[in-house]
Amino acid sequence: MYTLNYVFLHSEVGSGISAFDGYSDLMAKLELIFKAILSNDVVTGAVDFKLQSVSNVGVITDPAGLDYWGVLLSFRVLEYSQ
Repeated sequence: MYTLNYVFLHSEVGSGISAFDGYSDLMAKLELIFKAILSNDVVTGAVDFKLQSVSNVGVITDPAGLDYWGVLLSFRVLEYSQ
């Protein structure tokens, strides 16, 4: 078993008309990500692929110091061992 960790950065904070323009679209994209990943039963070699955690939904700073609307995702993966 292992954990896959992802950082999803949607849009730069302040890129819309209001400060929260990117937030609602971030939630819509997050729903699409969950639907695509968790409904795919054909993950090569994986026995079990489940959502482990969703954290830091909101403003995330990238390595360059820019602020984005984003989320941290972790998935648990179990694989056959042969």
